[in-house]
This record gives sequence, structure tokens and C-alpha cells, in this order.
Amino acid sequence: MDTFPEPFTLSNPSAGTPTARRGFRVPFGLREGRVWAPGEVAKGLGCGCVCPACHAPLIAKAQTSRRRRPHFAHLTDTHCETGRETGIHLRAKQLIVERAELLTPAWNGDRLDMPNPAQARDDEGRIHVGSRVDFPAMQRRLADVEAERQIGGFRPDLVAQDDDGELLIEIRVTHAVDDAKEGLNNSRKAV
Repeated sequence: MDTFPEPFTLSNPSAGTPTARRGFRVPFGLREGRVWAPGEVAKGLGCGCVCPACHAPLIAKAQTSRRRRPHFAHLTDTHCETGRETGIHLRAKQLIVERAELLTPAWNGDRLDMPNPAQARDDEGRIHVGSRVDFPAMQRRLADVEAERQIGGFRPDLVAQDDDGELLIEIRVTHAVDDAKEGLNNSRKAV
């Protein structure tokens, strides 16, 4: 019976198979309590940034490339899968706090959860229809912007004041606000 010899390789057998690149690049790095874009810091390890999620050292890459978008990469593979989302989330909060303004989206109801105009049924089964409410998209100047302030048992991303009152601001990258936080809508205006 003929047998074939094992293929010859020059690789280190204990190194195993190379792992496939998972996830997305890290778009923002954290340094001295601030979130930085790759073009705002020195190249390579000189950026002095860490991953916003796992706090492992990052290197700034592709800052002058015409083919690749500037980004950060972990210095060593940490299997971090949330650096992208956490970085975008922190950068959005930082920009809103620093600029003290926000473009609120338009709202004119939701067919299933919040019909516009609102409808309710009383104890006798009669349907009552409220007034239609339309909020156009608008640029809002903010005052007293605070990040992560505790309100009862909840902690919105930002709490701010505008001309209409208090705003509870949640930054959505991939996950929507959960039902418990959305329930705060009854007593406060949420964005």
C-alpha cells in the first residue's frame, strides 16, 4: 500500500493555523479620557491610544493611505469584538457634549406602538382619539449637558436641557433602547 509523506512546511507547528480576521477595525482610540480619530494622533504606536472597549494598546494605521480608511488596530490580538461599537458610541457622546447641539429626528408617530393621533379605550369600551402630534427634525442648542447621570434606576447616555425642557439622549450604534428605558418617556422627553 502506497502512502504519501506529510507536506513539508517551514512554519512553526506549535503556532497552529492562522486565525481569520474577525469583526471591524477600531475607528476611534481612547487616550487621557478623550476619544481620538486616527488622523488626530501620531502614527503607529506613538498614538498612545488604547481600545475603548478592552483597553489594550492600539496602533494608528493607514493615515495617509488612498486605498484604506484610517483606523486603529490592536497591537496584539485580544479577541476584542466591541471596540468598534464602543468607540463610535463614546465619540458621539463626546461630540454632543463638546458642541452642545443636536439634530433631533422628525417624529410623526408609529403605526404599531404609538399611533398618531393617539387612541385609547376607556372602561366602557369607547375609543377616544387625541390630537395629532408632529415634531419636525430640528437643530437644538443644548445647555447643561451631562454624560451618564443616574436618573432613578436608569442611566441615559446624556441628559441635557433645551428650550423645551429636559432631553434624555441615547446613542444608538447597533442596539436600540430597551423597554425599561423607553418607559421613562412618560415623564420626560427622550431623543
